[in-house]
Amino acid sequence: MDFMSINGTLYLHTKSSVIKFLSVQKCNGRGRKEMERGIDKVTKRFTQRGFKIAAYNGDNEFEKVREHVSPTPLNIVARNEHVGIIKRSVRTVKEQVRCSCHGIPYKHITKLMTQSIVESSITWLNAFPEKEGASKTLSPAAIVLGTPKPDHSKLKITFGSYAQAYESTTDTNKPRSIGAIALKQSNERGGYYSMSLSTGRRIHCYQWTELPIPDYVIDRVESLAEGEDQPSMTNGPIFE
Repeated sequence: MDFMSINGTLYLHTKSSVIKFLSVQKCNGRGRKEMERGIDKVTKRFTQRGFKIAAYNGDNEFEKVREHVSPTPLNIVARNEHVGIIKRSVRTVKEQVRCSCHGIPYKHITKLMTQSIVESSITWLNAFPEKEGASKTLSPAAIVLGTPKPDHSKLKITFGSYAQAYESTTDTNKPRSIGAIALKQSNERGGYYSMSLSTGRRIHCYQWTELPIPDYVIDRVESLAEGEDQPSMTNGPIFE
């Protein structure tokens, strides 16, 4: 386990050494409570499927959670050293995020958009078996979460695309669609998460009409991002 920062937002990233299952969680800091909350969430996913954590591995900043994970061993590397498996995984996630950001026209993106890219990258990395994983046919997501193989026929819209997302209809003059930016697939039934251009919040829909991205949409996305003090991505996302 290790922390990574993308565009100023901190994430706790984990990878299991045998199954190769990845997880990522947005964090408000690097304190003990944030670590414990993240570790408990990941551990619960494994124990619900009947797995037992043999040991936790991290750098010296995770020393503060030793008592919390006891009696499971906590292996800490020496100061200024890192756990190889998770450092390589962090680099892989960063490359996935760079690829997702490469084709979008926005110079600034919101925290919600950044989080969606990271979570979507983890979802797809978990969706296929790893060469040195526990199974050559079952993906890490299938083993730990019980999810089916990806159905590419249900991938209808890419991250960052502009669309009019349809909301539930009413017998009023209220608009029946809302301008939104596509974020990520939400389920295997064709649902998608999007970001409302009016509020900047996440919405969920099953129907939408994708449209070309006009300049005023780009300006709105960048305005929302600048309101959150998000950095410019002229040279790509900022990693720490």
